[in-house]
Order: sequence, then C-alpha cells, then structure tokens
Amino acid sequence: MSPTGSTYHNHNSNSNSNKFQEMEDELKNHSSQQQHKKETAEAAELERNREAVREQRERKYQAEFAKLSKEQQKKIKAVRQKDAKIVKRILKKAASEDLYGVLNVKQHWWNIRPISDKQIKKAYRTLAKTVHPDKNKDSRAEEAFAEVQRANEILGDGKSRREFDVTREQLRKERNEDILEKSSEAVELASRKTRLFYGIVSTFLGPFLLPAVLLSVLIV
Repeated sequence: MSPTGSTYHNHNSNSNSNKFQEMEDELKNHSSQQQHKKETAEAAELERNREAVREQRERKYQAEFAKLSKEQQKKIKAVRQKDAKIVKRILKKAASEDLYGVLNVKQHWWNIRPISDKQIKKAYRTLAKTVHPDKNKDSRAEEAFAEVQRANEILGDGKSRREFDVTREQLRKERNEDILEKSSEAVELASRKTRLFYGIVSTFLGPFLLPAVLLSVLIV
C-alpha cells in the first residue's frame, strides 16, 4: 500500500472511530436524560401520594378533634405539637441522609466505641412506637415512620451499614474539601481587593498615606 493510501486508510479509520464515539455519547446522553425524566416523574408521583395521605390524615384528625370537649382539645393540641416536633426532626435528618440522626443515635466524641447493633435496635423500637401513624397525630407521621424503617434496614444490617458509613465519610471529606476551597478563594479575593484599595489610596495620598493611617487609628 502506498503512503497516500495508508494515510487515507488511517484518516478514514479515525473518522469512523470518531463517529462511533459521537453516536455512543449521544446514546448515553439520551439514556441519562430518559433516566432523569423517569426519576423526576417518580419523585413527583411519590410527593402527590404523600400529599394525599397528609390531607386524608388531616381531615380525619379535624373530624375527631371537633367531637372533643375544650379540655380534651387542649390536651390533644399539646400532644400533636410534640408529635410534630419529632416528625419534623426525623424528616429533616432523612433529607440530609443522616440515618443515625433519623434514629436519634449519636456518637459522642468521648466515647471511642462504635455505635452497637443493640443501640440501633433499641433506638428503632422506641422511635417506631413514637411515630407510628396509629399513635402519632402529625399529618406526616407515615412519612416519618417510613424513614425510621429505612434507617433501621440500612443500619441494622452489618454490610449495608458499613457501605453507608464509607459513603458518608467520603461525602464528608468532599464537603470539607469544597468548603476549604471556597474559603481559600474568598481569602484570595479579599486579599486582591485589599491590595487594589491600598494601591488606589497610595496613588491619591502619596506621601500623606502613613500620617493618614496613623490618624485614623488614633481616632478609632
């Protein structure tokens, strides 16, 4: 094969390779978009179902509440406020994927021993009773109960718990690195602005810069 023919063959091969790569990237992008649409639709459907449950529970609560005496209503209100506070805490922790926080299990800095399976089980049983939809009066009790169950399923299983801990630690490191990077950028920006301001002031004040600075310090 002549050099010209060889060059043409290589060029044609590279061209086909690039086309295949473009087609593959396009298919991956399309698949990713479809998956995103599917997940968005599922999330929207889940939220609609949750809202329907909340409304149903609220109607039931209001109907039962109306039948009570003033004294009973006062007691029920106090109980519901307490229930709502617990549910709110659970859902907040669940939103940030803090499963230990969902179960209200804490690793104190002075305790070097890891959280035991016994602690997880005890916390789950106690909390499951507290937020069970039949007992808890808050309209989002079913959501909170589901999150408590999910946390127990993951943390109550040794393998799942180890995988969760590894992922959580990795996310924590990435978050800290991101914070450090943003802090460094903020410091650098502030430093540049300070140098720019000093340059402008030096240009205008010239030899009077040092006396002006000393005077401002004395005034402050």
